[in-house]
Amino acid sequence: MDHLPVPKDACIVNNLNIPFLASGAYDGLEFQTYPERYGWPVVRSHSGTFIMHNGTTCEVRDAGGMLQTWLFFGLIHAVTGELPNPDSCRIARKDGKDHFTTAALNDLVGTWSVKFMEQEWSIYESELQIWKDKVYKCLIFARATILSLKMNAYYADLDLVFMAIAALGEYLNQAVKDIFLKRGLEAPVQQHWRERNFADCGSPLIKIMRQRGWCPNQLAALDAPAVMPIGRLWFLANMIPPKASLNHGSCSVNICQHMSVSTSDYRIKHQSEYCSCPLTGPVQQDIAYSLEIGTIPVVTIRSTTPEESGANIYVEAEPFTPDTEFVAVSHVWSDGHGNPKSNTLPNCFLHTLANMVDVLPRADTASNPKLWLDTLCVPHGGSTNPLRKVALRRLKDPYLKARHVLVLDSYLQYLDSANMSAVDVVSRIDICSWSQRLWTFQEGRLGARVWFQFRDGPVELFNIIENGWRESFFRIPSLSSHSVDLSILGSYNSSKIWVDTELHNSSVQLYYMRHSLCSRATSKAEDEAICLASIMSLPMDPILSTEGSSARMQKFWSSFTKLPVGLAFSMASQKLDAEGYRWAPSSLMGDHEVVRWGGPQGTFEKITAEPSDQGLMVQVYSRSITPISGPIDMPERKLQNAKRLLLSLFNKEIDAPESFVLRDEIGSWYKCILGQNWHQNPAELDLSKKPAILLTRPGKQYEYNYPKQSSESLWFEEGILVTYSTPSGHNKPLVARAHRHVMLAKLGVLDSQLCSETWSLAESIWNEMPPEHAVFDTVDLKADALIRQNVALIKLGRQANKAHGVEYSDEAVIRDVKASIRLLFSLLPWCGIETLSEYKTWCVS
Repeated sequence: MDHLPVPKDACIVNNLNIPFLASGAYDGLEFQTYPERYGWPVVRSHSGTFIMHNGTTCEVRDAGGMLQTWLFFGLIHAVTGELPNPDSCRIARKDGKDHFTTAALNDLVGTWSVKFMEQEWSIYESELQIWKDKVYKCLIFARATILSLKMNAYYADLDLVFMAIAALGEYLNQAVKDIFLKRGLEAPVQQHWRERNFADCGSPLIKIMRQRGWCPNQLAALDAPAVMPIGRLWFLANMIPPKASLNHGSCSVNICQHMSVSTSDYRIKHQSEYCSCPLTGPVQQDIAYSLEIGTIPVVTIRSTTPEESGANIYVEAEPFTPDTEFVAVSHVWSDGHGNPKSNTLPNCFLHTLANMVDVLPRADTASNPKLWLDTLCVPHGGSTNPLRKVALRRLKDPYLKARHVLVLDSYLQYLDSANMSAVDVVSRIDICSWSQRLWTFQEGRLGARVWFQFRDGPVELFNIIENGWRESFFRIPSLSSHSVDLSILGSYNSSKIWVDTELHNSSVQLYYMRHSLCSRATSKAEDEAICLASIMSLPMDPILSTEGSSARMQKFWSSFTKLPVGLAFSMASQKLDAEGYRWAPSSLMGDHEVVRWGGPQGTFEKITAEPSDQGLMVQVYSRSITPISGPIDMPERKLQNAKRLLLSLFNKEIDAPESFVLRDEIGSWYKCILGQNWHQNPAELDLSKKPAILLTRPGKQYEYNYPKQSSESLWFEEGILVTYSTPSGHNKPLVARAHRHVMLAKLGVLDSQLCSETWSLAESIWNEMPPEHAVFDTVDLKADALIRQNVALIKLGRQANKAHGVEYSDEAVIRDVKASIRLLFSLLPWCGIETLSEYKTWCVS
């Protein structure tokens, strides 16, 4: 891992020892067949992926040796053509437990990238694409192998070996991208070697970070928008974490207890814990006057003595005018610079603040600098004070009109920025408390020039990036730092370092807001709607005149004329309970690990839905679930019982099946795979309503780039189970009550054959058995006997189970087919599916 860049004062780089296990030099032959050539096949089964040798599972250390030779040195050869000596990565130790080093990688890969560019300029683009596809297949194959082994607890002792291979894979992938971008060609996609909560090759670093005092909330937030690459995680793991001295035992992935602010026991912080100087603030009438005349107040801090503690401080307020030059100060209340009771702060802090502001560039250097700070300039009194509402409506103004925004954060103020690289500075800002709070998002994004206060002075981030850092991207030689730099800058959104073209469209901006805010939090849930409306230039009066976080978020969502279609399919863990707004997420924050918060891929960017008091109006594809037509004669009681059971699947229960099958009018089979409930408080089921599946897209058959296996589904589409009634009027929307997320799959040849055979068997049992005798025990006995007699059915079941990687013995097949027949008997005749006319308008709630 020592080929990767590290921050100033890196703290674990010399303490993470990867074992050297390589069994020898790579042979230079075809990459994917290396294990078979040497008798170490990688075997995948229903119980996991294993490395075999001489017919048995080999020892973990031996497997690590083969993997290091193959997936590290072999992957280098597959991409670069070089055959490095394994000893170049060995650190010999007297105890024989040699360590693995990657320090030589930058020279090896960087030199190769230069040679490649010098020698291959004459290669045709088509030839380069063929080479890229070949190399990329090797990277994908290596990644799939590592992730499948990472899932197997048997190989837990190889976590560090897996991580080093993953870091190499990221670097080689980036090197190929650098080359193609330098040539002006379409570059390959960057592969992620970390599958969160699945097979995380970065787990050793996460474990170390927890041990070193990182808050679980911050660790979850780091991976919130997208899974963080190994290189960037390594860089952050080498930093001293914010609030490391505090006990995070009571914190969770959703909240850091040390960031929560309580107005009842709020502690105002002095510059020294021993200081007890008085609190000072502006005259309240001056603050009120500025707000009453339609502007904002700005304050000047004057001191009669140069000393900090005990200094005579005066704070004067005046109205802002177009000629006023001032600094807007942004801070985190948990750092102790707020005051929930009055517009005052300690003299010692005001003295220090005045000096900080005075350092920033300004035209008028003769007079004391002016500033705006919420603690001093926003009146108190809650909803009973009309001037506080006025100030809240104008919360954007200070940051839009200020010449500078100065960010104060206790973590940054304990660090010296001197000798820090640009990526180091950005990373420190990215992990500080200021970057995790709701209100500061607006304050950093709106400022024309944003400065971050470090111990040795303020730093303007935009200048650091403009002064040459971005010019280094995609350069040759390709270095491992490129992907780390790009990842850190690409994910940074706490202040405005790019042009915010999306800010002009509030509906489009929702996508960016969710991406940016999912890792942020606020101590007052009712503030979220106010802050969102302020950032997105939505009407604030309806929100300010409403009490309660849920009611305010309802007003927020109702402010839009158009919304993303994906919200109808949102997997947000908490949604509003208000009728007509049950589709609406109750917050844009949190839900770090929810992948489909804004709906399936591509639907959150489709802005055609319309909110209404009845629900979210969307035009989507749909299929209705209907009684299947056929020779089976069903009594009315059975029809109602079957529909009741079908609808019971619409709300997730502990003992419910994971899926059920449906057949359309031409005999094609579908599997409806049941997911989580659509809403945390499931809606009541009404037997008089019709069942249907709303889909994000129409089912479209996959185009395979390889020979399709008969067991593979023809297509998968995400959707939701709903119940609805047909409207009385013409062209009126179908009003649907949503219940559960599903995946609808059109089954392939093998599974369809098995379903048809199972269906025929179920039909024969039904026709031979009077309805009053069709109880489960009797059905099971009859089915068991018929299945055992049907050799062809058992053979078909074995083929299907084997293809899906599950147990495929005769008894396992008999058990599975019996369970299918039992479920069919329960649902008959409600096993039909029909396509409704395309693109119907639905009102979803």
